[in-house]
Amino acid sequence: MNNKKTEEMAARAVEESIEKVDRLESNISRNDKSPSWDGEIIVHRENDNTKKGIIRIPVQVKGETCKMFPKTYSFPKMKIIDLENYLRDGGCVFFLVYINKMNTDIRKICYAVLTPMKIKDILSEIKENQKEKTIYLKEFPNDDKQKLNVFLSCYSNSQKQVGFMQSVVKDAFNVNDEHITGLVISSNSHKDAYAAFLDNDFNMYGIEELSCGKIPVPVKTSNIVKTMGFKKGNKIKVDERYFDKKYLVMEQAKINEYDIEGGIKLIIDKESASVTDITFDFLKNKHMSINDLNMNDLDFASSLLSGKVISIDGYVINNINTNAELLCKFEQLKKDIQVII
Repeated sequence: MNNKKTEEMAARAVEESIEKVDRLESNISRNDKSPSWDGEIIVHRENDNTKKGIIRIPVQVKGETCKMFPKTYSFPKMKIIDLENYLRDGGCVFFLVYINKMNTDIRKICYAVLTPMKIKDILSEIKENQKEKTIYLKEFPNDDKQKLNVFLSCYSNSQKQVGFMQSVVKDAFNVNDEHITGLVISSNSHKDAYAAFLDNDFNMYGIEELSCGKIPVPVKTSNIVKTMGFKKGNKIKVDERYFDKKYLVMEQAKINEYDIEGGIKLIIDKESASVTDITFDFLKNKHMSINDLNMNDLDFASSLLSGKVISIDGYVINNINTNAELLCKFEQLKKDIQVII
C-alpha cells in the first residue's frame, strides 16, 4: 500500500472515531501536503452546535501499516521542526493509526497530547543537528466521554502553559518558591490523578499565591520516577510454602517493584504477571557477601530461585522459571546457598 493511501485511511479512521461524539467535529485533510498540521478538531459547547464558544485543537495524523499491532506505541520520525511549530501554536494532538496489512479494516488509533510543556520537555532532550525525535503514544479511547476529555484537557492545559514558555520552568523536586503553596496534578484524559500519575498521563502545577489570587504555574515532571502507592505486606508464598517476609511495594505504571526483607528486590511485569528481575543487595555491595544473610533469608532466597509458583500481593506468578537469563544468572548462587544451608 502506498503512503498516500495509508495516510488517507488513517485520516478517515480518526474522523470516523471523532464524529461519533456529539460535541466533536473533525476537519482533517487527506492530501498530506499541509505543513506540520493536517487539520483540526472543533469542540462545541454542550447542546450547542453553533460557532459560539467553540474550541479549536490542531491535529496531525500519520498512518503506519503492520502485520501485528505493537505492544508499545511510538512514532520515531517526529520532525523537530514540526514540534517547534506546535510549540509556537500552543499545542497539538498527534494521531498515529496502525493499519493491518492483511485486513485494512482492522486498525488501532493511538495519540499523544502535545501540550507546550510536553513539547518543551521533548525539545530539551534533542542534540545538535538532530532532525527527528521519538514520541510515545497511548491507545485512543473508545468511550465517547473519554474522547471528549482528551481534547478538553489538551485545551485546558495548553491554555495554562502557553504563557510560561519563555520562562525558566521549575522541576517538581525544586519548587521552593515562598509563593508556591502546593502542587496539583491534572490528568490529560479520563483517568483519576493516581492512575494518570502512574501512566505518565498528567500535568503538574504549582499553586502560586499572588495578590490577585491563585495562579497555576507549570512544573517540569520529566525527571520524576513514576512511583507512588507504597504498600506493605508480610506474606509471600513460594510453591506450597509460606514465608513471613515483610515487603514494600513500589507501584509503577507497568511494573511493581518489591523491596523484600533480607535485601531482595523482585520486579514483576503487571500485564503478564511474570518476574522480570531479581536482585540481591549482597551481590551489589562489595562490603557484603552471601555469608551475611541469616538462615531464614537464605532459605527464602533458595526457594525463590528454585520455585515454580510465587504468590505475592495478589499476583500468582507461574512462569518465573521461563526466564533463561535469570536462571543462568542465579544458578551458581543457588549452589552457594545450598552449601551454607
